[in-house]
Amino acid sequence: MTLRLHRYIRVLAMLVKPVSSLQMYCMGETTDEFKPEGEKAREVAEEAAYDRSELLSLLQQYYRGEMSQSATFLSRLDLTVDWAIAVVTAILALSFESRGSYLLLIGMVALSMFLLFDVRRYRMYDAYRARVRLIEENVLANAFDPEGAPLANWREEIANDLKNPRYKVSYLESLSRRLKRIYLPLLVLIGLA
Repeated sequence: MTLRLHRYIRVLAMLVKPVSSLQMYCMGETTDEFKPEGEKAREVAEEAAYDRSELLSLLQQYYRGEMSQSATFLSRLDLTVDWAIAVVTAILALSFESRGSYLLLIGMVALSMFLLFDVRRYRMYDAYRARVRLIEENVLANAFDPEGAPLANWREEIANDLKNPRYKVSYLESLSRRLKRIYLPLLVLIGLA
């Protein structure tokens, strides 16, 4: 109970004199001695690792951020595909009107460039999607059906991925996925024209 009272006092102190919560945590009660290189400043989230309510609060915000990043990259993927389809449509319309085969070659080059952009964006999307899926499998699914987390060390895996981010799929694998799902039919359409 005293811990909650202490937190309410901190909130009131922040209202009187605006100081960030990081500074309040690192400084204790005084605002004059903030040392960003101090031990408390480096381990600001250590409390969240051991306090269940702090961890769930932090996890909620983290999940929202990862979902937002994932949605952003998914919309970028959709935008690239939309432009590729628009270019193919325009190239086909112009090539049928003018009977020039050079336009079809230009369309294939443009489509290949869109494919390269799309592969890079897909790899970024997949990295964020994998983190979101890890949280969904091990936290959210466990909250709704408490049988235990499928991955025992999911917190360590997320921490390692945040410290050393890596792509989850190789360049060639993402190239083959995007080519099979979207770009191969478009290239075949231009090739048949």
